[in-house]
Amino acid sequence: MSDWIRIARGALTLDTETFTAFRARGDVFFRGFLLIVALALIVGLPTLVIDTVHGLRGDTATEIADATAGFEQGLAQAIPFMQGIPSDVREQILAQVRQSFQLGAQIGSEIAQLPTILPRPLSAVLEAVGKWLSTPFGGAGFPLAAATLGAWLGYGIWVMLAARLLGGRAGLAEFFGVTSLFAVPHLLNIFDRAPFVGGVIGFIAFLWGAIIYVKATAVSQKLSIERAILAVLLPLLVAVVLLIVAIIGVAGIMGIIVASR
Repeated sequence: MSDWIRIARGALTLDTETFTAFRARGDVFFRGFLLIVALALIVGLPTLVIDTVHGLRGDTATEIADATAGFEQGLAQAIPFMQGIPSDVREQILAQVRQSFQLGAQIGSEIAQLPTILPRPLSAVLEAVGKWLSTPFGGAGFPLAAATLGAWLGYGIWVMLAARLLGGRAGLAEFFGVTSLFAVPHLLNIFDRAPFVGGVIGFIAFLWGAIIYVKATAVSQKLSIERAILAVLLPLLVAVVLLIVAIIGVAGIMGIIVASR
């Protein structure tokens, strides 16, 4: 445990010796894997508790009411973007959407009342535990925004390729093992449900983790910090460019179709 604490402290303070020593370990990839999994499970503990309590309460009506409130809020936010649609058509669309949601809520309520093989409280607990155990295997809506295996491996393979193009020399095990240290500050995400400050804490964790990731890329690949930054950003920049090209292409095709009518 003391070794892990030392590694975490060194990662948080961007201590080069810590990154170098971690890179030199023969089991660096396995330790990185364990680090990601352990931190993801720790961060997921509040969700586990909340899901378990909700499951034990079995208050389907409250859950549907909360979902309905969220749905109506989202619908209200979408209305300003529909001002270009004639009012009668807009009302028909909104009515149809609400009707579809209510039908889905009714079906969900009826499904929740169906008998289960296991007692309902036990089934709810097992479902919450299963969801919690799957937390490490998730992804992230934005690169490096969460300490999960999907974010670590999915984005990392592209960073690895970019680093190699820029002169990097690390193997897969070394690179992925060292870059797993980006997950350490994401331990702060355990507070992401805190009112008002949860988002700020999450942003701090993301920014801190991204800085550690750049440092880890530089040390593992033996690159300068400047090249490491470029290697980390290059996959994202390429994705943005491709997205812009795709949007322009779709817009051009739609323009041609409209003009030909």
